[in-house]
Amino acid sequence: MAQGQAASLLIRLYELTGEAAFAETALRALRPLRLSVAAGGTRASLGGGPFLEEYPTQPPSLVLNGAFFALWGLHDVGVALDDAEAAGEFDEAVEVLARQLYRWDTGFWSRYDLFPHRVVNLANPFYHRLHINLLRSMHVLAPRRQFDVMIHRFEAYGRSSRNVRRAYLHKILFRVLSPRNAALRRASPWAPDLHR
Repeated sequence: MAQGQAASLLIRLYELTGEAAFAETALRALRPLRLSVAAGGTRASLGGGPFLEEYPTQPPSLVLNGAFFALWGLHDVGVALDDAEAAGEFDEAVEVLARQLYRWDTGFWSRYDLFPHRVVNLANPFYHRLHINLLRSMHVLAPRRQFDVMIHRFEAYGRSSRNVRRAYLHKILFRVLSPRNAALRRASPWAPDLHR
């Protein structure tokens, strides 16, 4: 995510100033997106294709919003610099995301990630709305039927007060079982033992 956003910012600076150093640095910002997580990069595999990680983990976390921002870095470099490699990587990763998007759909709300937590990590309401807006933007850049379908599904979920309550309760359960705070994790008898 950070690499993609940095590349997007640097490309905008290049377009504004014409300074070649910004374009060169934008290209360097993409390097981690081309390396596997095992090799120190941010590229994971999903459904046999590339997925750009926000949090490179093993097993992969596959955070949905982070993938969009990383992809936009590839897109911006591909368009602004007429860089065929970045454009090709963008197209390939968009295809993978479109084919695999159903994985973030729980049938009543969107998932934040696909990490194998003990309880599914649903998106909080902010991230659920962000997912919808990111899908809308991606649908403009790279129209796919799957993006349009998921926009409508996620919007419908958000309009249902029952689904909103269910998502809140589920998120509370997730936070109880997977507390962020280290002291709470140590004090919690049900939190996973992170020292093994």
